[in-house]
Amino acid sequence: MKDKKIITAAALAALSAGALVATGPQPAQARGRQSDAAAAAAAPAPAERVLTSLLVALKNDDYKAFVADGEAPFKAVLTKPMLAEVSAQAAPRLKRGYQVTYLGALNQKGYQVYLWKLIYADGGDDSLVSLSLRAGKIGGFFIN
Repeated sequence: MKDKKIITAAALAALSAGALVATGPQPAQARGRQSDAAAAAAAPAPAERVLTSLLVALKNDDYKAFVADGEAPFKAVLTKPMLAEVSAQAAPRLKRGYQVTYLGALNQKGYQVYLWKLIYADGGDDSLVSLSLRAGKIGGFFIN
């Protein structure tokens, strides 16, 4: 299972609880969307803070910290044993050090979805991190 892709159950929580309900299409200007070039420059500070807290919580297998900013479905479906399993896979690499590079953001089903490249200090394969936020609350978090 060493090569298994790491995916937290958090996004499954949002899906299974029906939190990701499609909204009608809106013009980009109506949502205040930045150009792709501007978005790729730097992650918004609130998203960066949430990402940092999630990675630290994952590294330390800290369930309370991991779900602290989650929406109700995120908290309801993600259990301590689920986080412990993911943490057991991810923590060794995270503890050796890592760097994140912001890639950009998407608007999907009412969420602002932020993407980062996670580069591990061990020189192994990189990961793609996806963080879904709505009104400052976590709806989903993936590490692929």
